[in-house]
Amino acid sequence: MWTTVALIFTTFQIINAKDCACALTKVQILNNDAGFVGVALTGECFQLLGNSNNTWRHIQYQGQSAWIQVSSVGIRDCDSTVPTTTPGSIDPTAVRPSPKLSGCPTIVTRADWGAMPPSHDMTLLTKTPNYAFIHHGASSPCSTLDECSKRVRAYQTFHMSAPPAGRGWWDIGYSFMIGEDGNVYEGRGWDEVGAHTYGYNSVGLGISFIGDFRERLPNQNAIDAAHALIKCGVDNGKLTRDYKLKGHRDVGNTECPGQTLYDYIQSWPHYTRH
Repeated sequence: MWTTVALIFTTFQIINAKDCACALTKVQILNNDAGFVGVALTGECFQLLGNSNNTWRHIQYQGQSAWIQVSSVGIRDCDSTVPTTTPGSIDPTAVRPSPKLSGCPTIVTRADWGAMPPSHDMTLLTKTPNYAFIHHGASSPCSTLDECSKRVRAYQTFHMSAPPAGRGWWDIGYSFMIGEDGNVYEGRGWDEVGAHTYGYNSVGLGISFIGDFRERLPNQNAIDAAHALIKCGVDNGKLTRDYKLKGHRDVGNTECPGQTLYDYIQSWPHYTRH
């Protein structure tokens, strides 16, 4: 449980205006009144503002002044926060067909959102998935291409980082992610086995909404994109026509995809609890 902490403003000047604070672990973000306003995932970066103190870094978060713990972040040049390809790493395009199928909504490719390559050879699905699982990232939301790309990069960093800082997976776990900018973001895509729903990764696609939807729904842009993505998958033979739609919690001990979103998807076509 988060603990609210009073901020002590013994400040010093941040010299480089291009510096960003990047979370080394999952950490809370506070506003100027020491109230909880969000969560930074491992690898998520925020531009530093003009002052900080010995305990807190002053950052820009969702267009507002906010604070994050000094001990939980590293400082990097903001221009270097997009992961780069490591020499000798697996080229993800070598095993991944183009996500641009006929009738799909806008899908932002891995290259366009700045993905790291997978750490191992990936496994291709051996049959057409007959499940679509709905998830949420349990993170801060996003409403622009730039914001959503940063969130997706943070998801990938968390999924690929070794425990206890992350999951230790070979790549980002989801098949696709959806932002409130109305875009779909390519994860493992249509054809690779994911790491999203234990016991069902080889027979289902994992679709995650970017944000935290325990107490609210994604906006209409995101919901429309999800429906369009599922329809595109069915129309192009990437998802069976008699697919079953489920929330992550239907097959696992988790709150995902958040109570409000979970209640809502039960009205969607093909939803089945059992």
